[in-house]
Amino acid sequence: MSVGDQYTITTIHGQAQAWIDGYWTIGPADIQLQVQVTFVGPHNVVFRILSGTFSVDYKNYVVDSVHWSGDYNLDTHAVVYQGPATAPNGGIGYFTLYAQDTGLGSGGVMMHATSDFSGEYGVLWHVDLAVVRFQAT
Repeated sequence: MSVGDQYTITTIHGQAQAWIDGYWTIGPADIQLQVQVTFVGPHNVVFRILSGTFSVDYKNYVVDSVHWSGDYNLDTHAVVYQGPATAPNGGIGYFTLYAQDTGLGSGGVMMHATSDFSGEYGVLWHVDLAVVRFQAT
């Protein structure tokens, strides 16, 4: 990894669930991010988000890439992505997404990611994702 390298993070499978009006609501979840490395240290890699979307139960949240960042821990192979996104109703939500490398696949590094956030209309969602990270060409 070098400063300037770009990576794509994309969902293989994702699910979101929330308790709404006394019932569990379960729907698909998806994240698509383009990131660029801005710092490489002995124990961590810092990057900025160039663009992205986060979709929960068919609702698209647009990532505010100017205010998103991430930090990858080289020792634990874990990463945190965080920043605001605009909800379909125009409200702003703040996302913190935690991911852990789980292995190598033919297309890149497989990761398990989770997030809990207050979405559109204040609904508390739990998101569970299987994602892959690969270097953009």
